[in-house]
Amino acid sequence: MGIITVRKGAMNKFKLSELQGRVALKRAFPQVKTLSDARRSINVTVRDEDYKTARKLVPEDCALAHACKRQLKADGVVITLSASYVVRGTHATRYTTTEPVRREITSFDRHGDFRSGTYVLGEISPSARIGVAAENRATDRHTGTGDTPRGATPKVLRGRTVGIRHTA
Repeated sequence: MGIITVRKGAMNKFKLSELQGRVALKRAFPQVKTLSDARRSINVTVRDEDYKTARKLVPEDCALAHACKRQLKADGVVITLSASYVVRGTHATRYTTTEPVRREITSFDRHGDFRSGTYVLGEISPSARIGVAAENRATDRHTGTGDTPRGATPKVLRGRTVGIRHTA
């Protein structure tokens, strides 16, 4: 993708075919052609009837997706552990899935219960927005600069959570 100029205050729309990943969105809603990042967080209220009709391990049919469709009057919603997409027609808006939502997703996918309440889908940070050049992002999370530390970096062992939906 080439250099993208942005007007201040404008929301960028990108063709979905030009973007990498987004497998859950493409599989659930193949009619989506454009994607933009959310500039504001939204509050979504989940009711008891939302999780009673939802299905486990299905990102577009979980309790939060039902609540988003009802409250935002959207055509569809995909909720994954890293990102959430609200679909209206052929356009999707990407939100950050916040930590409390991740915990509820894990609980729902394992046990089928999703607590009613108000949850936040967060805005996309300026450095993570679509169209921001990868070379502008820091490569070393410890120093915050693009420089990598000298010497060998110790290998970090990470566990993988199983029994829940995949990330976006």
